[in-house]
Amino acid sequence: MYSKWTVGPEQYCEEVVRFRDRVGGLEWAAIQDWMCEPAILRNTGLSVKAHQVLTVDSYVTLSGMLPGFMWVPVIQGWEVGDYWKHVEMYLEWGIDLRDLPLVGLGSVCRRQGTTEVEYLVKGLSRYGISLHGFGVKTTGLRRYWKYLKTADSLAWTV
Repeated sequence: MYSKWTVGPEQYCEEVVRFRDRVGGLEWAAIQDWMCEPAILRNTGLSVKAHQVLTVDSYVTLSGMLPGFMWVPVIQGWEVGDYWKHVEMYLEWGIDLRDLPLVGLGSVCRRQGTTEVEYLVKGLSRYGISLHGFGVKTTGLRRYWKYLKTADSLAWTV
């Protein structure tokens, strides 16, 4: 909506700590990733690659601000190849996503039931990445549930 995060990383960390300590049960939190849907890119005026750089930077920044907490990095893209380039970008920053207990898959919620996303999920899982599917509903779960470690959706439709 705002073409940027309106909460900075410091405040985001503070809120995560508050939720963890006061509410309880918070095992992990996703980073402040940058979605790559075409409408979002039009709003920001940035490229997929720029959003990917901002996403990796968010993981590095938040991990440094709250070490020991389980920050879940997010793989972003739009085309299948974009996601693989983002995995490579994480590697270039010294982060092997295969070594982490959970990695989010972003920008798939509106197309989570497609063959393209199924292909992507299967490929990333076979590569050794433990995936969390953001916005994956029953349509997607029916297709590739066994390739996801976890999933969520706020949608009330399939």
